[in-house]
Amino acid sequence: MGFMKPKAPAPAPVPDPPAAPPPTPAPTIDPEVEARRQRELEEAKTAAQAAQKAADELAAREKERSDALAAREKERADALAAREKQGVLAEETRRRRARGDGARGLLGNIGTAGSTVGAG
Repeated sequence: MGFMKPKAPAPAPVPDPPAAPPPTPAPTIDPEVEARRQRELEEAKTAAQAAQKAADELAAREKERSDALAAREKERADALAAREKQGVLAEETRRRRARGDGARGLLGNIGTAGSTVGAG
């Protein structure tokens, strides 16, 4: 036969795990403590809702104020642009009058005293 290995010693037996401690009983809930906790929770929810409502109202007022300010700024800018345009038109009219072709236009002095065009 062949060569045989010597037998290994048997492993030591595994000891049983220690016994689990007895389960702790569920804590008893005192009804008064639970009622107080529920009241505090409801009060906190109510306070949070009131704070959110106040924040929403403040944001709405700020938006209205911002929109009103933007509208006023636009009106001012439009008025300034209109005044500038009027100023430009007034300046152009003044220049035309200074050149002598204000209301007469491109045809010159038709029909005015001393003109030869249309005299007849």
